Formats: sequence, C-alpha cells, structure tokens
Amino acid sequence: MKFVMYNLSMIGVYHKAKGLCNHIELCKILERIKPDVIFEETPPSYFDKYYKDKTDSRLESDAILLYMENNNVEHILVDCEIMPQDIFFRDDKELHSWVEKRNYDYRNCIDRIAYLTEQCGFKFLNSDDYNKLNARVDLVIEDTIQNPMKEGWVHIRKKWNEHNDLRENTMLKNIYYYSKEHTYNIGVFLVGAAHRESMIKRIPKYQNEENVKVNWTLCYNGDACFG
Repeated sequence: MKFVMYNLSMIGVYHKAKGLCNHIELCKILERIKPDVIFEETPPSYFDKYYKDKTDSRLESDAILLYMENNNVEHILVDCEIMPQDIFFRDDKELHSWVEKRNYDYRNCIDRIAYLTEQCGFKFLNSDDYNKLNARVDLVIEDTIQNPMKEGWVHIRKKWNEHNDLRENTMLKNIYYYSKEHTYNIGVFLVGAAHRESMIKRIPKYQNEENVKVNWTLCYNGDACFG
C-alpha cells in the first residue's frame, strides 16, 4: 500500500489574548509556515458563530480570519462535539479554586505561566518550560485532592481527565481521517498549549495504525516558525 506523507506543524496556543500572546503574533507564525490547511481545536458546530455570523471570537479565530485575508487555506474544525453540561465546568472551576486556596505551589505555577505567556507569547507556550510548569500544576492538583483524599474532588478530576482523553483522541482521529481523504502540502494544528504534550504522546499510536503518514513538526520555541 502506498503511503502519503503530509507535513503538519503543531502550535500550542492560549485561547485569549495576553500580551505577546495575541492574534497578530499568531498570524505572523501562520505567515511563516504558509499552511494550505489549518486544523483547529474547535467543534465543527461552532463554525458559524466564529467564522460566518461572527457572534463570538477567540484568539485563534481572529488569527485565522486575518491570515485568510491574504491566503487561500482549508480550515477544519476537529474538536469533539460532545460537550458536558455547564455543571461540569463549574465543578472544575470550583476544584481549582479549592486547590488554589490551599497550595502555594499551585498559585506560584499559575502566576508564572500567566506572566511568561504575557511576556514571551507563543515561544513560551511551545517550550519545555511551559510543559514542566503545566505538568507541575497537574501534579499539585492530584496531590492536593489525594492527601487526604477528597472523594468529591477526585471524582470531578477523573471526569475532567476522561473528557480530555475523548477530545484529544477525537482531534487526532479527525486529522488523520482528513489526511486520508484529502491532499495538502503543509498543515498547521492549533491546539491549546495545555493539551500539547499529551497530544504528542498520542501521535505514535496513530502513526502506526493509520494508512497515512504525517510528518509532525512540534514547533518548540527555537524553531524557525517563531522567528
């Protein structure tokens, strides 16, 4: 069987503008890579409100719309359509607030991430430093709700992790399905930076199982796409 190889760059983003992390800087990255297809961490049903009716926006949509002013590009929304009820997000927010009040390490990591995102933008969001800080946040949350065990928080955290598993696998499945059914030269996958490391770990499974090969560029902070 003949395998087709596609070039696809993964860029970790933050969904709201913060200092150097803004839609203009993200558009500059897209202009350097010159993708002819962009995969975005957004459910397909959100297309109208971000790109047709434009009743809502976020950093990625603003950057993509700006890029599309001067470039022809296919734009594919690949996130999962299964969205939990509002209580799911409320519970997660309350869990983080509970941990924040009890753990200095959590507060320090969150503050550090916010500061470096503002000061360094996408170079930081696509760096080992970000990965380490984000992993530290996850570890602190798990330790805080386990010691002593808070069964309610443990259950909420488990549901959150399960939903992230579903979303991340759905996104990769949709990317590989599109790559099997369509041709392109250069692609970009815009995904929340907090998902990036986990997505990278999932890629080998899809590389081994799918009848299409994707040449992933993981775009760490020293890469040319960041200037």
